[in-house]
Amino acid sequence: MNGLFSECKVLYVDHLAVTTSDFETTLQDYLSLDGSRLLKGPGVNIGQRVRYAFVQLQNGCTVEVLAPEEKSPIAKHVLQGGGPYHFCYAVRDIEQSIAVAENRGAKLVSQPIADVAFDGRRVAFLCHEAHGVFEFVEAYPQSKMVNNALKPSDPPFQPVEIITDTLSEDTDIEGALQRVFSKVFPRIEISTLFDAAMDKSEEWDSLAQIQLVMELESEFSINVQSDQIENLTTYLAILHHLREEL
Repeated sequence: MNGLFSECKVLYVDHLAVTTSDFETTLQDYLSLDGSRLLKGPGVNIGQRVRYAFVQLQNGCTVEVLAPEEKSPIAKHVLQGGGPYHFCYAVRDIEQSIAVAENRGAKLVSQPIADVAFDGRRVAFLCHEAHGVFEFVEAYPQSKMVNNALKPSDPPFQPVEIITDTLSEDTDIEGALQRVFSKVFPRIEISTLFDAAMDKSEEWDSLAQIQLVMELESEFSINVQSDQIENLTTYLAILHHLREEL
């Protein structure tokens, strides 16, 4: 019988996630290792309620540092001491991989959802008695895969002093955007924001879209051009637009 991950058609180990109650110290400890570099972050993932950063070690392995925000699903693990939390495996067809894993006894903990930490690629968490909690993430297209699926545009190492400013800026943008969505779409839950889209929500109609644009212009002091409105129909698209504009 083939192994679980072979049957799930895992392409490679994307990263190992570790949890901590002291985000800055833990991140600095990994960055202090010879040959390590910051790949992505720090940032705040509102959907998962965590702070995150990705560090590539000298041997090419990637570590995701996670710290809990309020009501975070990793809070219990942190209270138990933190440390290694789960492996994440890249797959080409996440639905198919989940189906195979479930057939082999795994339980689906969370449905596939677009994740800002992975540039909108979908992730899903599962649990298996032989492996504990593990994660599937959609792999980048082959044309963008470089060294464990890292894109050429991934940022080089940055000192932690600069990182703190980046974290604050990203947090301000996402927090303000969350407030706008809560005001315009009160029935959309915060935990599902990164999957929010005009074609998936009954309350996100053409009238609500106009109201949303007006609130965005007011909140962020920007001017949304008429030819841009038709492209701002998902939460992730709006977040990306704001990061480019601000």
